[in-house]
Amino acid sequence: MMNDKLTSLSGDELQFLSDFLQSDATGDDCLPLEAVDGLFCALVTGPQLVAAEDWLPVVWGEGEEPKFADEAERERVTSLLRRHFATVAVQLEQAVTQSATPYQPLVDEWEISKDEDVPLNGEWWAAGFLVGLEYCEQAWFGEPEREDMLEPLLMPVIELAGNEDLEPVSAKARQRRIDQLPALLLTLYRYWRTDADGQLQLAAELGAVLSNQPLRAAEAPGRNDPCSCGSGKKYKKCCGANG
Repeated sequence: MMNDKLTSLSGDELQFLSDFLQSDATGDDCLPLEAVDGLFCALVTGPQLVAAEDWLPVVWGEGEEPKFADEAERERVTSLLRRHFATVAVQLEQAVTQSATPYQPLVDEWEISKDEDVPLNGEWWAAGFLVGLEYCEQAWFGEPEREDMLEPLLMPVIELAGNEDLEPVSAKARQRRIDQLPALLLTLYRYWRTDADGQLQLAAELGAVLSNQPLRAAEAPGRNDPCSCGSGKKYKKCCGANG
């Protein structure tokens, strides 16, 4: 089991972190909090374990790390980021193994504006998720058959991020894609952790990073049972399809 004492960031902590990431202390390429959440979701759901010392530079963006006021501020910011990463990991794992409430991505609601600096709903989150995919590109898409299967699953994220080759989605369709994200994350999480026999194998390394305790593998649904990701499909035609 992962660390039961882990607590999610409070509203005040999330606001502090959001303000810092978009402050003058950070570079122009530093990810906003919404994009950081998307990045963490990609790293946690995917097949490759990424340590904090590796993803922190991705959060800061190109160039040097932020100009912290002092060591205490550095410790607070990095500690909050690590806690949020752990929160994403724990909630996804518990949603799969304990049927707990699925993780709800941090997607802000923005007023519709002609200002190009104001993102569309879900745009920053999806952009952060795609940054995570790019960081682990070989692990996700190194095998052609994987890419063929994952592409349609990832299409809602690609549409939210925006792509010049795709038609823009309406506000209503955009909200539908945002509403699909919790189920999508569970589908991806299961996809990378289900073996050829349809058994769910959790990443022991991730559990060790979070709690220094080994994770227990949980049994997957039967091949003809409804998939627990909430898609409504049979398990063998959904998260167990890669088996």
